[in-house]
Amino acid sequence: MDDDKGCLNTDKEIWRKIPDDFYSPSIHVTESGGIGINVGGLVYVAPVEKWHSAIKEFDLYYRIKELEAEVERLKRCLDNRN
Repeated sequence: MDDDKGCLNTDKEIWRKIPDDFYSPSIHVTESGGIGINVGGLVYVAPVEKWHSAIKEFDLYYRIKELEAEVERLKRCLDNRN
């Protein structure tokens, strides 16, 4: 492998939390249309549909957790009434 050769970065950065800070969280679009999110040097790249699906699952998970907590609160209220 020849370490002197560089590679052309075809990603298009669309957002960086702190401009001109290389280590700042950022979002980019790859040449193939994937969305890349970089936080702390760890980058995840996925099609927009996968990102949407992941957020939808995340939102559903926390809604269920909130409902479970509310059910437990209501059970305690009922137990205290008896």
